Amino acid sequence: MLHRSHARRELRQFRKLPIVVSASLMAVTGPGLAQSTDEDAAAAQRSPIIEEIVVTAQKRSESMQDIPIAVSAMTGESLEDVGIDSQSVLPQVTPNLQFNSSANYAAPYLRGVGTQFANPGLEPSVATYFDDQYLPRSSAGLLSFTDVERIEVLKGPQGTLYGRNATGGAIRVITRDPTEEFEAKAALSTGSFDQRGAEGVISGPIADGLLGRLAAQIDQNDGYVHNVDPSKPDTQARDQKLVRAKLIWNPGERTTVKFTADYAEKIDSEGQAFINLYPASPEQSATQLGGTASSGFYTQSGDVPLSESDDHLLNTKFGGATMRVDYDLDALTLSSITGYRIDKFHGVADLDSTDLSFLHATSTKIRSEIWSQEFQAVSAAASPLTWLGGVYIYHESSISGLGLFGDAIGPGAVAGGEGEVKVDSLAPYGQLSYDFSSEWQGTLGARYTVESKELVNNRLYTAPLSSNGVDPGERSYYYTTPGETVAFNEFSPKAVLSYRPSDGVMLYASYSKGFKSGGFNLPVPTGTSVDSVEPETLDSLEFGWKTDLGRMRLNGAVFYYDYKNLQVQTTDNEGGGITSVTNAATASIYGLEFDLTVAATDRLQLALGGGYLKAEFDSYDDGDIGVPAYTTDACADDPAACLGFAVEKGDLSGYDLPMAPDLTGYVRATYDVPTPSEWGHLVANVIYSYTSNFYYTADNQVEEPSKALLNAGVNWSSPSSRYEVGVFGQNLTDEEYNFTKNRFTATGGWRVPAPPRSWGLRVVYNY
Repeated sequence: MLHRSHARRELRQFRKLPIVVSASLMAVTGPGLAQSTDEDAAAAQRSPIIEEIVVTAQKRSESMQDIPIAVSAMTGESLEDVGIDSQSVLPQVTPNLQFNSSANYAAPYLRGVGTQFANPGLEPSVATYFDDQYLPRSSAGLLSFTDVERIEVLKGPQGTLYGRNATGGAIRVITRDPTEEFEAKAALSTGSFDQRGAEGVISGPIADGLLGRLAAQIDQNDGYVHNVDPSKPDTQARDQKLVRAKLIWNPGERTTVKFTADYAEKIDSEGQAFINLYPASPEQSATQLGGTASSGFYTQSGDVPLSESDDHLLNTKFGGATMRVDYDLDALTLSSITGYRIDKFHGVADLDSTDLSFLHATSTKIRSEIWSQEFQAVSAAASPLTWLGGVYIYHESSISGLGLFGDAIGPGAVAGGEGEVKVDSLAPYGQLSYDFSSEWQGTLGARYTVESKELVNNRLYTAPLSSNGVDPGERSYYYTTPGETVAFNEFSPKAVLSYRPSDGVMLYASYSKGFKSGGFNLPVPTGTSVDSVEPETLDSLEFGWKTDLGRMRLNGAVFYYDYKNLQVQTTDNEGGGITSVTNAATASIYGLEFDLTVAATDRLQLALGGGYLKAEFDSYDDGDIGVPAYTTDACADDPAACLGFAVEKGDLSGYDLPMAPDLTGYVRATYDVPTPSEWGHLVANVIYSYTSNFYYTADNQVEEPSKALLNAGVNWSSPSSRYEVGVFGQNLTDEEYNFTKNRFTATGGWRVPAPPRSWGLRVVYNY
């Protein structure tokens, strides 16, 4: 058993060189990492050939270089090697990907397409999948990666195969399957901000025909944003716990049953550091009323959290189960994928961003329950014609609540609203590909979505503050919005033509359409109506290339998007400054991205990637523009209206889309350090990434400056690969940048800073 385990670890170590592969994110596995006592074998392992990577982006196992779509992949081991521990760090190695994160929201933007706050009633424009299960709530993106096989980033509209609201693309997190032989791993980590973590994995056979895998993780730190009041705890702290179990059962030669269950909870203040955008000025209301402004980039002056009680933190709990049954009929495979998921959240936000109890928000009773069923048939790849087809059935029931409290609302009172939405969706889809010759292949695909969303109700209430000072107590309901149902039907086609002029070279041209359903703006804590939102659509034209010449790989794509009726975040000042969604008119997006990977020597691999993006509103003549309240006519009649910001309508045609920097890029180097075999194995990694300035708001007034980030890491493994030690540093130049900046509100504005310079240490024991 020990001998077989050692052999498996040697193979795994050989593949462990950080891998980043695709039309947008390159991968290389040059030098092998396991160094045996046989120097000839070690030299063979260091062959500078870029390894073939197999992905399932088209619902079948295929080489990355053979599929005519822009898809990125990064292995779980390479994520660990460079300290990429969550989706928020992926943009550093993925051109044209941005990540916006605050409170309980984690919002990816691909090529300028995304959704900042996907409340119940609406969904993100970039879909997230956990193995085979769609995750409609954005909180899943906050979790740390653990026991991950790979991450796949599918760029561009995924209207056919991953059609549910994947206007901008899809991010797929694929976890590791159980192994046929016993394996176990234990890892401990520490680092900046008093970080401490533990991870354990056990995998192997349970009984004849039954394999199992169990993974668990704890990830904690004490935060990096300090409060000016030393009696209050730091914020941006993380406290995450996760457990996942996976079973694979083979009741017969043709049948495979895979069952996955997971549960996670994240109860902390990560995303809760709402720091005022403005110092003492009329634009920041609370500072003019006596509140204290922040005194530094990583300093918060807010009075929330009021204590370290769970009631005052961001409390996220979610879990689910998926059962996949595959039946092999030689010519095709029939599959049934059944999923269930439940997400819960409550938390508190300091909307005035000072130590003054002026305006706070409490999210209560946010709960989503999801059930999905997918049936699919996938042909074998043994003939010129390959195809797949299926039907996707989805049901969601969500409740969303938001309460406002503070001096702006009234002493000891909470004003809020609770809304409930039910979603039903049915979507048949199909795709076929035909090899006209050894050089030419054509692909056609389509999906037809039939969806309805029912606003069951939105109930407005008032309540006294409870004894803990945050959560509302007994509610007094005073208005219920009448129920309403909206329906959406959409056809999402796809056509691709690919050409292989020689071995290792593929060119392709594609047209695809993405569709994101409409819905309702929830929650609504004030007012007597709930606004509905129309669907958005995106038509994409793309030309791409994939070249693999052994020691060099150059992939890339140019693209053009015709974006219609896009859903844009705005601020509803009449509703307490909460975020709402409206439909803009049209926008155009065009750009390019490339990745070059070179196995320079048998020990040194270099990678260079970049993206250019131009994303503008073509027509948006009724957009929201933030203006200082003291400049409005209302200020003359009401002095209280002279603080903060108001919203005026204006023409935003020609303005940049939010979260769409013109330039992104990275440079990466991996070096297999020469060491005597008895010393073990040492690999060094360096990543330098750049993002040009961009805007958080459609009116282009809230800007994030350009940033350049430097990460580095060194990983050592013992000769037997039994022990591993990794040391890494992130943001080594101590760049000051933000995860998000909120648009102008009646209280001013706020931001959530990203971490400063940090380091980490990880020790692993493999059995």
